[in-house]
Amino acid sequence: MFYYDMSKRTLPVVLASFVLVFAGNIAPAQTASIPKKNDLGVIDVSADGPSSHILADGRVCTVTPSILPGGKASLAATIIETNASGVKRSSLALELPVDGRVTTFAFDKDTVMTVALENKDAVLPGRHLSETQVAEIASRELPRTRGFTCKFKDGVWEILELQKNVWGTASITTNADGHVFVYSTNATRLALKVRDADGKAEQVKSP
Repeated sequence: MFYYDMSKRTLPVVLASFVLVFAGNIAPAQTASIPKKNDLGVIDVSADGPSSHILADGRVCTVTPSILPGGKASLAATIIETNASGVKRSSLALELPVDGRVTTFAFDKDTVMTVALENKDAVLPGRHLSETQVAEIASRELPRTRGFTCKFKDGVWEILELQKNVWGTASITTNADGHVFVYSTNATRLALKVRDADGKAEQVKSP
């Protein structure tokens, strides 16, 4: 999920999350059940630069998209791992549709990934505003917010504001070395509604 980070007063999309790593003794049965499928989530092809993702086995995958004609994008994925022999880089390039469709692909014989691509600057069929335009409206209406995310539903954009010092656990994974990765993000509340037809905004009062 993408969050707009307003602490720097910029509109590039930033994933507001952190990773806690715990070392401990994990039973072999638990480490054996590590999923091989890695969900990279939704990647914005309009964002500037690559994004990094921690896979289920602890390796780091860097993803760099670039827009192509015809509603597609080129996706370059690189996995970097360090072992006794040094640093190893494995890369894969493929073309994917930019429509939010979830695509599953095999990076190699041991690694399966899922990813969806979206263009936040594009106005999707049946809509009047792009997500970037809605984010600009939200930044004007919520000048003191520390960050937010946008969701479209039934002709209305819902702006979910990040809650300071309120956290929720998104997922927990264990890698082959027995390290537990806890991915957490700020909890959110509905703070603003924006009509897609005309961009009219309506603030939602806190309960």
